[in-house]
Amino acid sequence: MQKLTQLRKWTPKTPFYYGWVVLGVSAMGTYLSNASSTVTMAGIQGYILNDTGWDRYTLSSAVTIGTFGSALLTPLFGRLADKYGPRLIMPLISIFIGVCFYFLSGATSVLQFFVFYILARAIGTPALISIVPRTAVVNFFYEKRNLALGIQSAFRPMSGGLSIQIISMIATRSNWRNAYKFFSLYGFLSIIPLFLFLRKTPESIGLLPDGKSICDENNDQKITHKEYSWDFDKAIKTKALWLLSISQFLTMMVMGVVGFQFVPYLNDSGMSLRLAATAWSCSIVMDAIFNPVWGLLGDKFSPRSVLICATPLAALVTSVFLVIDGGILAFMFVAIWGAFIGGLEVLGGMLIANYYGRNSFGTISGVLMPFQVGGLGLGPLTGTFLFKTFSGYSAVFFFAVCAYLMAGLLIVFARKPLK
Repeated sequence: MQKLTQLRKWTPKTPFYYGWVVLGVSAMGTYLSNASSTVTMAGIQGYILNDTGWDRYTLSSAVTIGTFGSALLTPLFGRLADKYGPRLIMPLISIFIGVCFYFLSGATSVLQFFVFYILARAIGTPALISIVPRTAVVNFFYEKRNLALGIQSAFRPMSGGLSIQIISMIATRSNWRNAYKFFSLYGFLSIIPLFLFLRKTPESIGLLPDGKSICDENNDQKITHKEYSWDFDKAIKTKALWLLSISQFLTMMVMGVVGFQFVPYLNDSGMSLRLAATAWSCSIVMDAIFNPVWGLLGDKFSPRSVLICATPLAALVTSVFLVIDGGILAFMFVAIWGAFIGGLEVLGGMLIANYYGRNSFGTISGVLMPFQVGGLGLGPLTGTFLFKTFSGYSAVFFFAVCAYLMAGLLIVFARKPLK
């Protein structure tokens, strides 16, 4: 028991700020949960559908329900993140996700698939991808917070792109079920580094945000003066929070609407399924590359200014699909579109931290993220509905352009609230 206590209190000495360790190790949980993400399912849906004989509606319904489930659980995990931090939450959820993936690999009916996929998706997203690791980043960083958030958000598309390629490789040689057995094993192994290295706040290991000494009274006063943290009860009454939430709902809905249709769109235009999945992987890579760029821009200017500029640019890129008909040009613009999709989402998180501070970031984000995740969950079903109703992809892309423009307009009116 004494050794376990010593192990729990042990913190490795590093030649650099420990916040970067927390940031890096949290990526292991993100990689695990991304095996059930919308991005991954969009890229591998062909392997599952070909093996099971189900239609696209069935799979998109599972993704939608699972994503809505995560939206409902996000406020709970936001409060837990503020109270307990990632060290307790992420290892426990990794075990749970490992169990879900093991049973998912053996699913022989729609009901079995729905139960274990929805559980993995609903619980894994807030605990391992979004609000819990993001709250840890906000707690550990101040001056480089937007850059750190950009890097943390890059883990999601990087993990998604890698997951698509690993599942595709295993599915090509055997089947998609063995791929999820691999992720199940990974889930059990990942609990070791998650428990050993994650921490709740820099103060718990004798530091302040950005690595300043907790004993340095001047630095303490500087940070306290610079960052005012809102209480949840006051933040929820501000107009900016709700305008930002609706804007993020629209941008994330577009990610689900368009993203879930890109692989079928390219495949229907004559591109092979493997090449279409590669195009989607390239889009995800672009997402990962540009997320830190959005973070740097957010530090240099402001998250709101960058978001106001980026949203209409995303609409412009999406509008290109209204005038082209697949082929190599579509492949290129699918990749370019990826530069915006994650940036618009992470900039919303940056704006919450910029407006409301770090003390209640998890709880306040618990209001925003259900809009984000709910929009993402509604997206695949909406995109499939638009495609079938209007017998083509033009309605899908037109809807996306309009949603982006509306989202950008809402950010214009979402000014920083007065203290």
